Amino acid sequence: MAENITNTTSLFKAKHKGGLRKPQVRILEIFAKAKGPLNRAMISERAKVDLAMLPRYIGSHDEVKRRKNDKNACVSLLTLGYVCYASNEELSGAAYEITHKGRAALAKKQGAVWRGLRLLTGHQS
Repeated sequence: MAENITNTTSLFKAKHKGGLRKPQVRILEIFAKAKGPLNRAMISERAKVDLAMLPRYIGSHDEVKRRKNDKNACVSLLTLGYVCYASNEELSGAAYEITHKGRAALAKKQGAVWRGLRLLTGHQS
């Protein structure tokens, strides 16, 4: 039982701490590599994220649902301004692409990882 309380506490802290969830970072990474807009099926496959979870990570089309998910789960990439809707008639369903703000957030996140690796390995640069 104590384990469940600890896990719930960890989830609460992660949810309200801000920052991005690991799947959101993977989603931004695949957007950064993409040559154009991606639909949800493509995002799910490339980022190894459950298709059913994408409305929470990317954001729902329905503003009311998105606000609810932002409050109860994690703040979506659409709400943060890291991705935006893109028009692409070749893709079925809604398409998205990364924004400049999303690229900056990803670079900041990746920079923090590199700084941490340098500290762990003792490399100077």
